[in-house]
Amino acid sequence: MASDDARSSDRERMKKPRTLDQACDCPACQEERKTGKPAKRPEMPPELRSFIERMTGVGADVRVVQLGGSGFGTMPSNDEPDDPKAILAAREAEMRSRLDEFFLKDARPVAWEDVVGNEAAKSSLYEAVEQPMVNQELYAFYGRKAPKGVLLYGPPGCGKTMLGRATATALARLHGSDQPVMLYIKATSIQSPYVGVTEQKIRSMFEYARVFHQLHGRPIVMFIDEADALLPSRDSGRQLAGWEEAVVATFLSEMDGLESSGALVVLATNRPQAIDAAILRDGRVDHRIRVERPDQAAATVLLTKLLSSAPLAEGEGAEGLADYAAQAMFSGFTVVYALKTNKGDRVLTLADIANGAMLEGLVERSKTRAFKRDLETGVRSGISREDVFEVVEGLAREARGTDQSFALAEFAERNRLKWMQASPPKEGRYALDDKGDVVDLRH
Repeated sequence: MASDDARSSDRERMKKPRTLDQACDCPACQEERKTGKPAKRPEMPPELRSFIERMTGVGADVRVVQLGGSGFGTMPSNDEPDDPKAILAAREAEMRSRLDEFFLKDARPVAWEDVVGNEAAKSSLYEAVEQPMVNQELYAFYGRKAPKGVLLYGPPGCGKTMLGRATATALARLHGSDQPVMLYIKATSIQSPYVGVTEQKIRSMFEYARVFHQLHGRPIVMFIDEADALLPSRDSGRQLAGWEEAVVATFLSEMDGLESSGALVVLATNRPQAIDAAILRDGRVDHRIRVERPDQAAATVLLTKLLSSAPLAEGEGAEGLADYAAQAMFSGFTVVYALKTNKGDRVLTLADIANGAMLEGLVERSKTRAFKRDLETGVRSGISREDVFEVVEGLAREARGTDQSFALAEFAERNRLKWMQASPPKEGRYALDDKGDVVDLRH
């Protein structure tokens, strides 16, 4: 849009197609052309003139408002008030689109029963998540409130994310929905090199939680993985960068402003001591739940589920092969480190470093071994006990070449050791006997 007060033939040249191809003369110009006299300007109302005279340098702006005001007054309006729920739904959809990368893509419901093992952790989560809603009157009688946050801590790969999904499913089910909603945040995905961006993302997530609760009447789960990297301790002795302190401060502010029913914050970490202490104080993330490694019984159940859909060797069943694999891992035959301690000689085995991810890897590697054999022979043989045993031994060998400081620290704490020295064990001490059972060749 352009304006011109000059009577120039240049205006005709400016009116080119796709540029300034429309022209509109103001009424005053039309009147001047008809009469040959300057057009009479409308008188300014005395009240407006008095108002403008009291202003400094902005009279023209006020004049524009005065002249244009009548146009706004004639704009059509809807006699019916806007639907608050529709406005809220539009706002929720817009916010969700901006946070789309943080929503868990696999939104299938996960029941407590789907989480194998960790019965104590599941029981603690039930008490923290479901009890406040199932027993609302009793909670009100004692003046108790539902928790704002839960800390899941323990070794990596032991099902903390799965427990978070089960928590989201439980919250949805309690409110009559089969669609769990969980924001999944990893420190690496939310951190930004630009000032203020990470803090703004955190504020947006909490705001979305509040809007979602207003619209649907139920909370969501905000699951923050690697929480120690996003919310580091300010008392650790390490000098935090300015943006790190700002992120912690923003998170604390949002936690304090979050209604107890707006969202449940679930922090996951294998280093709880590295999280800022203010985050974990009462009234914020005040429920601490230990997630343990699977024991032999839990490993057998999980392996049975994993092997039930796998091709097995003739005569093998999922339960029998799972029991065999769990025995190989948990019976002390797969030594990762030989340990000299203040309490005598000890060994660190696969049982001490086992996790759900390792068990899944065991089955996948067994499939790969059987697959390669079938490619060579042309015969479909399925997974055998020998495949499983070789994979278990391979897992032990790999473990010796990787950092096991976390498992060693766990071992020392569990056995209350004052000092410990680890060294790789000798190879070739374990084998299968003619019945296919594991034998320790040292005895």
